Amino acid sequence: MRLAGCLRAPDPQVRDGAPYVVLRTWIARDVITGSPRLRLGDEMTRRFTDGEIQARTFAPMVLDMIVTRGDFRQPWLDAFGTWFPAKTDLRGHDPKLGRLHAVALGADLLGTSALTRTSTPRRCSPSRPSASSPVTTASGTSRRTTDSRARSPGS
Repeated sequence: MRLAGCLRAPDPQVRDGAPYVVLRTWIARDVITGSPRLRLGDEMTRRFTDGEIQARTFAPMVLDMIVTRGDFRQPWLDAFGTWFPAKTDLRGHDPKLGRLHAVALGADLLGTSALTRTSTPRRCSPSRPSASSPVTTASGTSRRTTDSRARSPGS
């Protein structure tokens, strides 16, 4: 799906513009249903391992839209459960890439998934950053974590 490909674009004018709005609208209005919507969810799941942060950032947002409409696959949540706790780039915005609210968008997906009756609750054993893992903070600076959890400043 070409629209989903645009959500990976490093240019926020491309990514945040018509492709996002159209995809959001089509999912919400069930224009995209059935197998195409499930394939879109599978594609977003693969993006959790994408080399580009903006691709990883938009993945939970699109999955949240899909799960909200009633589609759910356990592997989506499993992939998310691996990616989300191990996230070290905590920026909400980048001067070139625009908004990157992966922490907030991930929290939205986590909440939506918890509310769906089709998810299987399981204890996750996430890979957490080590005490010496670099974390990119909201200011865009890199720092080392002081304990086994990656935390944003002030948390």
